[in-house]
Amino acid sequence: MIKIQLLLRHPVTGPDLHPDLCAALEQLGIHVTIHGRASASAEISQGNYEKLFHVHPAPAVRAEDTPELPIPASLKGFVTLITVAPQHVQTAPSGKIPNAAI
Repeated sequence: MIKIQLLLRHPVTGPDLHPDLCAALEQLGIHVTIHGRASASAEISQGNYEKLFHVHPAPAVRAEDTPELPIPASLKGFVTLITVAPQHVQTAPSGKIPNAAI
């Protein structure tokens, strides 16, 4: 699964995303994993990604290298930006973070 980020056009005011947005995402094969007030994180299969965006996903993505993906017509009223989520890079071996509070 490819992780993507969606910047929402309108802030979420309740606990759930707008039902029409959820339906449009489901039709495109996009599964929301979590959302906040202004953005949503989601997953999409590689096949659906390539069919929807007409590109192959980059194997390793850094925040500065995340390309802006085209917004499908069914999402334009809800979403202003779609990008591939950058991979998180561990900066220290697990359990070896100096001065960690936890």
